[in-house]
Amino acid sequence: MIQLIIDTLITDRSQADVDYLRMLFALGWDAMSETQRQQYTDGYNDPAAIRGGYNGTDLNRVEGAAQEIEAYLAALPGVLAAYLESIGVAPDTVFDVPYQPFSLVTRTNWDRNETPNAADLARYLGNVVTLLSKIPANANSPESMERLDWQGANDIERALLAEWKAANDFEADTKDRARKTAAAFRHCGTFYSGMEGLRI
Repeated sequence: MIQLIIDTLITDRSQADVDYLRMLFALGWDAMSETQRQQYTDGYNDPAAIRGGYNGTDLNRVEGAAQEIEAYLAALPGVLAAYLESIGVAPDTVFDVPYQPFSLVTRTNWDRNETPNAADLARYLGNVVTLLSKIPANANSPESMERLDWQGANDIERALLAEWKAANDFEADTKDRARKTAAAFRHCGTFYSGMEGLRI
């Protein structure tokens, strides 16, 4: 089973994570224990090892998750239309998605030592804001990437998770309403069978 990037988002960073990384910086490589050196090295590729920093690994994860949500939302109108057809319910605006087609500009090849510029960061955060505007989700994102702290980093990834859940909930709710509509149609008449087959 392929793991979605959305399932790897980090939302539980803490001040302790930041303090630990600062401690490692203060120690310096030569004074670190073997365990600390391994954690520091792994932290570039495994955010679970060192959560107090923010580097290309974090950028790639968030941008990748944004791509997954964008793809899901782009496919959703077709998914719902196919479902309506499969249960014999005619298309109707009540089953439409609440957004127009859109596209994001994303990048998922950030190097761990690469520093994004102001335009990169504005686009990066703007993608999150754009996604949150498509299907209402109970989430907030930072107003700016300037002086991003651990709470803001959590909020960015928490917002993506919230939008993912809102989109999935919207799909499930819309299909449920469609099923109820189909059932209402069936109950409007009386089914009977005879020489000519099943009729209403």
